[in-house]
Amino acid sequence: GMNACSARTNTLVRRSSASRASQSRSRASRAVAAAKGPEPAPAPATDEALGRRSTLAAAAVAPLLVLAPTARADGLKDFYGAANPPATYGGVGGTTKELAKYTFQIPASWKEAAVTKSEKGYTGIDSKFVSPSNSATKAFVVSLNRAGEDGRNFALTNAESTLASITGADIDFQDSVSLGEVLTTEKELDGKKSFEYEVEAPNHYYVRCLVKRGRFYAFFVTAPDELWAKDADTYRAIAESFVAFDVV
Repeated sequence: GMNACSARTNTLVRRSSASRASQSRSRASRAVAAAKGPEPAPAPATDEALGRRSTLAAAAVAPLLVLAPTARADGLKDFYGAANPPATYGGVGGTTKELAKYTFQIPASWKEAAVTKSEKGYTGIDSKFVSPSNSATKAFVVSLNRAGEDGRNFALTNAESTLASITGADIDFQDSVSLGEVLTTEKELDGKKSFEYEVEAPNHYYVRCLVKRGRFYAFFVTAPDELWAKDADTYRAIAESFVAFDVV
């Protein structure tokens, strides 16, 4: 019994000694901390530091912004045409804005179609686009740089004769003019006269005709009448987007 009691006493003594040692270390740590003084508060972020953080954050996000698709709110894209000479056909893609002779806006989903030899040589078609959902819905440009055999530059003088001169550009247009109702409007664009023809027929047409630098342009936009009725504002916006540039 005495030996067990002695062992318990020794254990308590050792624990008590360890506790006192721990308390001594704690007091020593507090003394050192007091000697050092209070911990300094974190320094406020300077404008320069904030600027660096903002720059790093922007750099991290920027690649996502660049990769995000950019589309015009109206769903249209710009096309720039070259008004190529008659012997040039079969290509697509137009030209650059700096070299373009004309431009227009077209739905982003429409596909450019290559101009054939006969379209270019006999009717003067320079570019054309077709809707992927309906092949009768299309837009195309006729570009001519001479007025018949006399070689003189074009001049818009009479709306009826101008209309008659473009009916051969598209067989469906010729039929629509013959069978439908034609509304003719004369406008002034960039100080120059233009004739606009809207043809109400089974194949609805809107055509803008103008002359720039002696070159004649006719921009055709057409769709079956039932489709035109559903989205007439868009088709007219396409037709009225056509502009010719004052370049040789």
